[in-house]
Amino acid sequence: MFKEKERPILYFAGCTALYRQTEIAHATVKIMRSAGIDLTIMNEEVCCGSVFFRTGFIDLAKELAVKNIAKIRETGAKTLLTSCAGCYQMLKSDYASFIEGELVDFEVEIFHIVQLLSRLIESRDLKFTAEGGAGAEAGARSELKVKVSYHDPCHLGRGCEIYEEPRKILEQIPDIELVEMEWIKDKSYCCGSGAGLRALSEGLAVSVARRRLDDAVNKGAEVIVSACPFCKHNLSDSAMKYGIKIDVKDITEIVAERIL
Repeated sequence: MFKEKERPILYFAGCTALYRQTEIAHATVKIMRSAGIDLTIMNEEVCCGSVFFRTGFIDLAKELAVKNIAKIRETGAKTLLTSCAGCYQMLKSDYASFIEGELVDFEVEIFHIVQLLSRLIESRDLKFTAEGGAGAEAGARSELKVKVSYHDPCHLGRGCEIYEEPRKILEQIPDIELVEMEWIKDKSYCCGSGAGLRALSEGLAVSVARRRLDDAVNKGAEVIVSACPFCKHNLSDSAMKYGIKIDVKDITEIVAERIL
């Protein structure tokens, strides 16, 4: 499938995965290497402009969009992969909403990591260890499954209507049991980090995230998983501030820890 493409896939990490949640970028690269897929990156990645666009700085967002489109074209890539929900929505659909004409049509197929992972698992180009879990001893098996709740990022869920792929991924991992929270998919609560709220008031953003963490804990989840660096960052800070005993992971980390 993707391994047969003539050019490597262009990986657009996004600002948060590049500078704050770098483990997400590392996990993405590990997964792609395991699947035999070549990745390439731009010499200098420019912010996609999502935060500026959603906080009313449209001119700055346009400036960044024009720079990104030019840089992506320069690579000659035909496929672009991102592990950031905000970047995905911006590149996939938002650019077209405020840039007219041929400029926005840069002839690149754009994927979020969950879309690609779902296909790789289905085609068996990506396989999981029998026991799952990082650092498990050879031959050891998990007697109990880890209970995991999936948090739908706003940009990926309501923004792009991608709900099923991340759940299919988690359901295919041998040592994981997916336990759904009360409010999911198009009715999911925001983590509190989006639309510039965290930049405006970190305290308010973190307090909003607490509601989401409580929802997962009340369902018996040991881990809350998302597919957005912003979500992971804010949920992690909330768990630490309020002493909530739940691990916060990105879906790339969950997969990278368990692949052959």
